[in-house]
This record gives sequence, structure tokens and C-alpha cells, in this order.
Amino acid sequence: MRFLKILGIALFLILSISSLLLAQPVREKIDFNNNWKFQLGEAHGAQFTLFDDSEWRTIDTPHDWSIEEKFSKDLASGQGYLPGGIGWYRKTFTLSEDKRDKKIQLLFDGVYQNAEVWINGEYLGKRPYGFISFSRELTEHLNFGDQENVVAVRVDHSNYADARWYTGSGITRQVWLKVMNPVHIKQWGTHIRTPEVSESEAAVKVTTTLVNDSDESQNITLKGMVNKSGKKISNGETSVHLPPNSERKVDQVLTVDNPNRWSVEHPHLYDYVTEIYSNNNIYDRKETKFGIRTFRFEADEGFFLNGKSMLIKGVCLHNDAGSLGSAVPKQEWKDRLKIMKEMGANAIRTSHNPPAPELLDLADEMGFIVMDEAFDEWEIGKKKWIKGWNVGEEEGAAGLNTYYSQHGYSDFFEDWAKKDLQDMIRRDRNHPSIVLWSIGNEIDYPNDPYTDPNRDNYQEWRPDGYHVTEIARKLYDYVKEIDTTRPVTAASANIPLANETGYAALLDVVGYNYQEEFYEEDHQDFPGRKMIGSENGDSYEAWLAVKNNDYIPGQFLWTGIDYLGEAGQFPNRSNGSGLVSLSNVRKPGFYYRQSLWSDEPMVYLSTINPSDENDWPEVQSHWNWEDYTNEEVEVIAYSNAESVELYLNGESMGTRKISEAENHTLRWSVPYQNGTLRAEAKNEGKKVATYTLSTAGEPYQIELKPNRSEIRANGKDISSVEVMVTDREGVVVPDARHKINFMIEGAGQNIGVGNSNHNSIEPYKADYRKVYNGKARIILQSNGKQGDINVKATGKGLQSAEVTIKAQ
Repeated sequence: MRFLKILGIALFLILSISSLLLAQPVREKIDFNNNWKFQLGEAHGAQFTLFDDSEWRTIDTPHDWSIEEKFSKDLASGQGYLPGGIGWYRKTFTLSEDKRDKKIQLLFDGVYQNAEVWINGEYLGKRPYGFISFSRELTEHLNFGDQENVVAVRVDHSNYADARWYTGSGITRQVWLKVMNPVHIKQWGTHIRTPEVSESEAAVKVTTTLVNDSDESQNITLKGMVNKSGKKISNGETSVHLPPNSERKVDQVLTVDNPNRWSVEHPHLYDYVTEIYSNNNIYDRKETKFGIRTFRFEADEGFFLNGKSMLIKGVCLHNDAGSLGSAVPKQEWKDRLKIMKEMGANAIRTSHNPPAPELLDLADEMGFIVMDEAFDEWEIGKKKWIKGWNVGEEEGAAGLNTYYSQHGYSDFFEDWAKKDLQDMIRRDRNHPSIVLWSIGNEIDYPNDPYTDPNRDNYQEWRPDGYHVTEIARKLYDYVKEIDTTRPVTAASANIPLANETGYAALLDVVGYNYQEEFYEEDHQDFPGRKMIGSENGDSYEAWLAVKNNDYIPGQFLWTGIDYLGEAGQFPNRSNGSGLVSLSNVRKPGFYYRQSLWSDEPMVYLSTINPSDENDWPEVQSHWNWEDYTNEEVEVIAYSNAESVELYLNGESMGTRKISEAENHTLRWSVPYQNGTLRAEAKNEGKKVATYTLSTAGEPYQIELKPNRSEIRANGKDISSVEVMVTDREGVVVPDARHKINFMIEGAGQNIGVGNSNHNSIEPYKADYRKVYNGKARIILQSNGKQGDINVKATGKGLQSAEVTIKAQ
């Protein structure tokens, strides 16, 4: 009896010790974004510990200093007429004594551009590419206990005309401090594949790169577990010998019974848990989300996900978010992806660079197919327009000149392309959403930079297009060294040249940018070629090229959302090609695309200005044409229903059938009268959706409409507040241009104001904004404290408005 009691106590102690070991944080990923010191401009000696930064601003990262500055016609249109420059960041921190024997790294999700890092005055190197994640080893240079450490980062974006679109400047993505044991899993050292999947089971193959940074050999046990909703459903373990100061890759294969497969409709995710043990001591533990799915591209039948044919309804997305610049909170990306889902999109192309990691996390969670893209240029720079897109081209011009710059990523390509590309793939390869690696965008664009001797505008002095193929072959091999489970693509802008040079032939899937006219010919001439619309206009004809041809699996529209840069002449500072504005306002084109892509019954009304005589008149979202009373006004309806009946002030204006509509667009010519247009969409004679446009009266009041009335009090979460000038009945006044002033009190702050006007040069970081088409937006962020965020909006001659958002 006494023996059993002692045995019970011993078992209790063993279990308690085991529980304690598991509870200890053997791996920490510490949020390192708060309380940085920042100075815009050169700061000689700022890398040293004793440098005085007491007068510098205190900021949190992600941070984009360019978006805080003034627009200027003397800057570059490619960057939206916002400045670059040089900026310094410093952060002071301490580390407890128990971390002295740990391996400690600093991980940057992205720093634009030319990031140089120091710790306690010791130089840790440079990373030029501003869109790539990278880490720096701090271990050998750290202080512990009460003695402080100082990390310093110098960011050099003084070559502000270095991209064709807005990039932002600074530590524009998140920063993390990673604390690990000397025996640990390498950064991005978990590689998960699902090579065999059926209804009954799935094989999960995992390659783990183990690191022993100690001076002693280690005999360890590597354990792998697949968890679903916190419950272990499969596990395995492998004994491994690690020599001192070594790395080793270990393969494990686990089986998951009756797998829930990841898809765009049901984005099921699993957790893969990796643990390293030695003598009951746990050295490392890492969780990696992944999905179980299969996909394939077929030359004749298109794209299949989990064995089922599907059309890829994609959009290209840039890295900025209007008034937020390139420092984009995760919730803003989530809001934007929700809008894309609402439109019917199921795919994203990350044009034209590696995205923020949280965008890919959201794609996994929300169900989006992803084309992950690495570069916009290779070893020779493209034209980065300065005075406006395609304004003032000079033959033979090179370098920074009056019209364009050719400096950019090409300055670093030779030395960094392999590492940047492979690091992107290592970082992103476990995302089930990613089905394509893109090695470049429009590298073969005629005369920018390569020439095509078969074109009338052949420029003999430019580099030969055959060189593209030589470089592409190297990049292709770099991808396959890291991941063989996904096809390699590139977005071609000159398919005839790509065919002639062999560039297209070496790609697994060939991307066609705005070249639908070559689909049928190339499908016949190159049997076995897999194709996709990698960048496309939003015309109906471009969509029919997908819908009517099984061998074309999908398209990526240019673009889902407007973006800064690639602009026209000042003050035009942003690109309006999106179906949604910089302030997340849905344009009429959004609803047209929804009528083509979404199965949810819908109808939408718009009108055309009777005085607009352009071949492609602008579509307007209002019914305010008093100057044309009794004159004919063209009314347009978009719908996915069988028919739509239009009413003006209760009187039917007739029914139109989608089957008889030109370009899937319904039209009426209606004698204008103030009042209300109403559309009723019907299937088999039954009403399934309605939409109204009402004449707005005089501006009367401000209305505030937050998309989230409660946010997390974590210093990161946001609420996007729509600001509207309406009449007494609450109808938005379409020609309102009032200046709205904002007052914020409580547990939050204003991090950006904006509207949909591409020619507005009002500052984005201000407490006011003019409405455009009656609307604007203010984005509020938690300041880290719990409580109410009170917003008051006032404008001359308008009834004010107030709203409260709770931070919890």
C-alpha cells in the first residue's frame, strides 16, 4: 500500500514536471512593434548606443513616413508625388537573465528600402528589397538584466522614383523578436506538403530543418502532430542525431483520416505542431497552419481544386491602402478581402511583389486562391514615370532624368534575386491558398526594357529579348530548389516574343497580360501549354474568353482596388483602375463584376450624364439630373437574375432580359423626373432582389457609419468610418464637396482620412477631409486602452454627427 502511494506520488511529480516543461515558453515570438524612436533625415552616429534620441518621435510599427508627408509636383508620379528620403529608427529594450543562453533573432516582415540594422553598435548587414521578410541574429551582441540594448535601423529610400507604383518608406510591416533554445527549428524551416489526398485519408509530408547552435552533439526526438481545433488527430516521432553547430533536414509522413479539404468555399485549416525533445526536456515547439488540398492545371480543361473544375475569378492587389499608405493593419486587409468576396472574387495576385504575411494568412482563412509574385523587374530597370504615366518619353534616355527613372530593384537583382526569391518561397510555401509562384511581371514589355525586332517601334540599342529567357531559366531553377509542388508562372506582356524566345515554353503555366487575342491560336500551336489570364481588363469580352474556353482557367483583373502611384499628371496621384476606390467605396464596375461572378441574386442601377459625349461615358451612381428634366437619360442595370423591371416613381419603364442584353448590361432611356428609380430583379417571374436610386435634396447633415462598432483594445485594431453628406431624408448628395472636421476623444486615434478623389492632395494624416461624391472615410485605431472612442464630425452649414466605438 505504501509502495502504491509512493508510486502515485512519483507519477504525480513526473506529470507535474512534464506539464511544467510544456507550459514553459521554449519559443517566444514577441511583438516588437511598440515604442520605436523615429527621425526623418540622416542622423550620423544613430547606430551607437549612447546616441541621444530623446527628441525623436515615438512611433509604433508598421510605419510609413511617406504617407505622412505633403504631395508635391516636383516628385514622381510613379510614387504618387510623395517623397522618399532617409529615416532612422531606434528601439531600447532589456532582456531578462533567463534569456542569456537563448538564440535571439529580430524578424522584419518588410522594410522599404535598403534596410541596415545595428544592435548595440554592431553592424548586422543590409537588405535592399523592401518587400521581403528577413531576420538578423542578435545573440552574440546582447546585454541581459538591467543593462539596456539598442537596435537601430537606417532606411534609405532617397531614390524616391524607384518603382512604378507607391511603395511607402520605412518599417512598413511588422517586427518580431524571436527567442529560442540553441537547438531549434530553423527560420521558415517547416515545409508541409499533402502529396496524396483522398476522401478517406491524406498523407501529410513534413520536412523540418533542425539547427544545433551548441558546441555539443545532441540526440533528440522530433515529434510531429496534426491538430484540428486543438485536438490531436495524428502524430509521429523520429530520433535524430545533431552534430555540434550543424543543420539537418528530417522528413516525416503522417496520415490524416477523413480529411477536411481546404477550398475557397470551405477553407479548412489544420495545425501542424513540431516539438524537439531530449531526455524529457523540450527544446522547441512550433505551430504551423496548413491546409489539405490538391490542385492541378490542365492544358485543355483549366484548373481543378480537390478534383473539381473551377474558374479562377481573380483580382490584382497592390500593397498600399490609400490614406494608410503601406503600413496596413490586418483588419483593413480583412475588410478589403470581404469586399472582394462580396463581388464574387476567389483569387488574388500579389502585384508585383511579396505581400505582407498577414494577407496570406487571411487568404488561407477566408478562401482565396493566390498567385504569389516576386518581382516587377529583373536586371534592367523599367521606366518609373516622373511627370505622369507615359508623359514625355525620351528615346535613349537612362537614369534619373526629366521624364523617368530606371533605377529600382534592378540595382540589386544580380546580387539578391536568388535569396529574395527563395526566401519568399520558404516563408510562404505552407499556405494552402498559394497555387502559383510568379517570377516576374511584364519583363518582356516592348521597349521597357527589352526590345522586339518584329515590332514597328523596334529600338536596336535596347537589350535583346532573348536575354529574358536566360534569366527566367535561372529563376525557375531557384524556385524548384525550394518547392516543386507548385507551378512557376510569369506575367507576359508580349506573347509573340515570349513564344519566339522560348520564355513561354520554360514556364509551367504561361501568364497572358491583356492578350486574349492569342488564346485560341496559342492553344492550337502549343499543345500541352497551360495558360492563364495573369492580368486583364474588366470588359465582358475578356471575361467571355475565360467563360467560353475550358482551357483558360481564369483571369486576374487590373485591379480589385485603386492604388497610389502609377498616376497621371499632378495633382492626379493615384490610379483609378480598381473596381473599389481607395476609401473602399464600391464603384459601378464592382456591381457589374458582381453580376458576372456572384451567385447571390443582385441588381444595381446607375446612370449616364446626358451631356457626356465620350465614347466611354462615365457611369454615375445617382439620380440627380434636374437640368435635364423631361429629357432622355440613359439608365443602366447590372444583374445576375433572368430579368429586371425598372420603375420611375412607381410607373413601370419596362422589363429587360439578361439573355437579350448586350455585354450583360441592361439599358433604358428614361425621361428624367425627380423622384425614385427602382429596379426589381426576377427569376421565373419571382422578385429576388431590388435596388433604388432617389433624387437627393439640398445638403443637410453629416452621417457617420462605422463598419465595426466594437474593436479590440490592443493598439492595432481599427474601425473604418464612412462619412456621408446627406439630405433630410438620408440620401447621399452626389455633388457635395464639404470640408468635414473631426474630433476624436477617448481610447483611440485617427490614423488616416481619405476620399475617392484621385486629384485630392489634402494630407492623409489630418483632422479634416472634403467629401467627394458626398463621401469620405476616417480610420480609427485603438490606442491600447479599453474604453469608448468618441468621434464628432462637423461641417459648415451641416448638422453635425457623432458616433461611439467601443475598444474592449
